[in-house]
Amino acid sequence: METLITREQIIKQLSERCGFFQRDIKNVLSELDDVVEEHLMTVDEDNDEVAVQVVRGLKLIGKFVPERDRRDPRTNEPIVCSPTVRLHGKVSETIKQVVQRAYEKKSKKKA
Repeated sequence: METLITREQIIKQLSERCGFFQRDIKNVLSELDDVVEEHLMTVDEDNDEVAVQVVRGLKLIGKFVPERDRRDPRTNEPIVCSPTVRLHGKVSETIKQVVQRAYEKKSKKKA
């Protein structure tokens, strides 16, 4: 079962915790989106990798992948893949360990 915490829920929780108005939190998150996008859009041949630490423990990374020769798996004919940018995220070991410990604690309570 997947649990999705929506942007609106995050805004509400941040507002309650920080004491700011929800509209101010919404504006900050909107600007954060813009800043992240601006930095990730700078990836190109000269600047081949850009990493943006969005929040503590979470990095978004954009990496330039140059034009390359491949083979079509259906026909085995050579093809040229155009240059592209690959995006991926990284979670820090600290966050992974915190989540794992919380899971283990939760599992012990059930048993």
